[in-house]
Amino acid sequence: MSNSLDQKIDQWLKEEAAHRNERVPESFHAGFIQILDNLPEHKELPAPKASRTQAVIKKKLLAFASVAILLIIFAVGTVVSPVFADWVHSFFYRPGLDKGLQTAAQQGFSRTSQASVTDQGITVTVKEVLADTKRLIMTYNLQKADGSLLDPTTIFERVDLGPNPSTFYYTKDGNDFYITTDEGKIITQKSAYMLPSGRMAKQSFRRVLPHGDYADLLFDLKEHASAKQLYVNILLKKVNGVEGSWKLKVPVNLEKSIAATKRIPIDATYTTPSGLDIQLNSITLSPTLTTLALQSEWTHERKQELEAKHPEFFHDYSKKWLNQRWVQYDVLDESGKVVMSTALPSSAEGNGILVEDHDDTSTSRPSDGNTSIVSQSFLPLVSQKNLRFVLKGIAQYERLNLDWKIDLRDLDKKNQTFTYKSFQSTLTGIHYGENSSTLELVEETTLMGAGFDVLDESGRILPTPNEGLQGEWETLDPETRKRRLKLQIPVQGLTKETKSITLRFTSIVTYDPNVNWQVPISIAP
Repeated sequence: MSNSLDQKIDQWLKEEAAHRNERVPESFHAGFIQILDNLPEHKELPAPKASRTQAVIKKKLLAFASVAILLIIFAVGTVVSPVFADWVHSFFYRPGLDKGLQTAAQQGFSRTSQASVTDQGITVTVKEVLADTKRLIMTYNLQKADGSLLDPTTIFERVDLGPNPSTFYYTKDGNDFYITTDEGKIITQKSAYMLPSGRMAKQSFRRVLPHGDYADLLFDLKEHASAKQLYVNILLKKVNGVEGSWKLKVPVNLEKSIAATKRIPIDATYTTPSGLDIQLNSITLSPTLTTLALQSEWTHERKQELEAKHPEFFHDYSKKWLNQRWVQYDVLDESGKVVMSTALPSSAEGNGILVEDHDDTSTSRPSDGNTSIVSQSFLPLVSQKNLRFVLKGIAQYERLNLDWKIDLRDLDKKNQTFTYKSFQSTLTGIHYGENSSTLELVEETTLMGAGFDVLDESGRILPTPNEGLQGEWETLDPETRKRRLKLQIPVQGLTKETKSITLRFTSIVTYDPNVNWQVPISIAP
């Protein structure tokens, strides 16, 4: 197909979509081009040495066929390309969403909605909802009285974070969103966050997904939602700077999703040489995710050892997270291919990628600082019957008080290195300023970097502001989950006159690969 005709079709589709207040994704245009490429006219009209008159006739015939096909598409709703048809019928089958959501939408688990509420001349409308027992996604828009549409993310505070900025969205102005059951029980996973501005946001939506004049909200649900009827609760107090009251309660029926969800008990246990009891409880297959449920706790003897060193880990509820650990594993199919893994991914789009990681301890039993109950969800498995769970190792969050004293006068001669178990940190350079300087560190670590304070010769802690902090990482070994972090850390009060500094490590994640456990899992119908 010629580029000029391709562009005209694309422009026509955009104009039609704009009239309907929608944007055309690439998949829509690709589907349409696929249809036109398969037209008999495209294959049968003689192309070589065609006269100008023949070329004009050909374009007119193709344009006429294009309009006819579009009329059939919008009238009947059925087209040759599944991608094209699915986009017409659902917001959730489009580039940018993970394959679990796209597949569930294609299989008919979403429902359209026109639930809306209007105040102060602004209408909030929920257009579509898709849910299973693990998560819920909804599409909404904001419309003014004159019919024009507002930026759907205006109800959130937008924050760009990271060296290569990623956009995160946080609640503001008293706006609130949550999911409830018929009994009014809130089953939404959410956490409070301290923003760089110093404001505490009581809820974070890291997955607000704007697309044109619409946006999606993706909710994580506590444990497995077993209620057949859920409700999306929207409570807005300010929209686009206008104060008002927008309250909406959108019903979502889960009967079809529950019927399509299969939980398979496993109940296999193992004790690591380091004294950690691990139980693989179950695997759950739902329309959008495949979820493994695991539990871990230190043996009685190992707990006594840890409790003697850090009693606050076990007796102070606010500090239970200090005893945090991560069970690392792969799940293999019958051919030995990894189909699920806790290894850090480079993208959340690939197969076997960990999509959701929930701490279910507080919802299952009171926390004692020792027991950890988690559910870890991956993109849905396809056509597998027999799987094999392979434990790879245990990453543990160790709380320490270790000092690394660095003589800065020797830094020009050689790099300074600190090592603790599987962790290593190297000071490779310092960029001096008048009132502050920047430390250049390279860490070889598991999962995340270490926590530390910087002290001068007198033992005074020097401020290390987040502003100016930079870092980048690369995976060194997927098997051990080790990666290299290159950090640039601004330190106030560090000057050329400073002879030595001390890095006081307060936390380090270490990795223990000394494990040997495999569990067969049958998910055959």
